[in-house]
Amino acid sequence: MSDLTGTSQYATNEEGEITGVRQGDGSLIQYEYDAYGNISKMIYPDGSTVSYTYDELDRLTSVTDVKGQKTTYSYNPAGDLTEVNRGDGTKSFLTYDKAHRLTELRHMDKQDKFISSYGYEYDDGGYIAKETIKQDGETLVHSYTYDTLGQVENMTV
Repeated sequence: MSDLTGTSQYATNEEGEITGVRQGDGSLIQYEYDAYGNISKMIYPDGSTVSYTYDELDRLTSVTDVKGQKTTYSYNPAGDLTEVNRGDGTKSFLTYDKAHRLTELRHMDKQDKFISSYGYEYDDGGYIAKETIKQDGETLVHSYTYDTLGQVENMTV
């Protein structure tokens, strides 16, 4: 593959997983996998790493970045992502309806103070009918209608 930095070359293992990418500048990014084929580590040319862990259902449960900050991911029994706790102390909470559609995404700062939220309501076809965004004491509402092909026909702010 070629881009502005030159040609990138890929190395794979017997399972067809990419184990390394040599970029146009000659630097190498390496990849390691767990026994289930999930990426477990990225190793950058400077030796820094990003590590990934998964639960028994192969869902991502944590990422430790090159600075050693760990972000964790939690799921409800249905498998929906419900919480993200970032290494910097910020958090996100996600809620869903019975059809597993996202109904709210809420972001909190490291002191557990509200940053923003995104709320979603759905029409009978399962499309987003209303989006409510709250941030900095302001609320913005978008309403959507769709044509018979499911394409946005009208958006009201």
